[in-house]
Amino acid sequence: MTVGHRADADPGGSEAMLQSMEFSREGESILCYGQALRFASGIGFTGERLWQIATSVSELATNAIKYAGGGRITFRSVQDPRPGIEIVVLDRGTGIEHIEQACQDGFTRGRMLSEDEILAGTHGGFGGGLGAVRRLMDSVQMDNREGGGFRVVACKWLPEPGVF
Repeated sequence: MTVGHRADADPGGSEAMLQSMEFSREGESILCYGQALRFASGIGFTGERLWQIATSVSELATNAIKYAGGGRITFRSVQDPRPGIEIVVLDRGTGIEHIEQACQDGFTRGRMLSEDEILAGTHGGFGGGLGAVRRLMDSVQMDNREGGGFRVVACKWLPEPGVF
């Protein structure tokens, strides 16, 4: 795993925090989870919102490792439309043929699991990861990259002042 840090000057004059890391081995999703906790708490996330970010990162990293041999995750502080975090995950795979279908709970490895398969846990996953990310984050865009790779851009906004 490689990790990089930098602060980029943003057109508005403030500095955006940016951190990027590559991952490829089983178990490195927990390192991505920890990095998400540190980065997001560093820009002001706490409590449930912090957990939602870290859980989403863990799901995305686990999928990238399991189905695409790993990838790169980038964390960036954003200010527009309001302060928050942007997370970009780009995996090394061939993409996902039917993205909307893949976001349905129970869909994994190109097909819907039966209730028995889900309950038995014998298929290597529950098929809830991408759908969970959509539910946990405020904004999620998914696409296949030309030349290969599946990309997820997920954002979570800090609460408005006075909102918890």
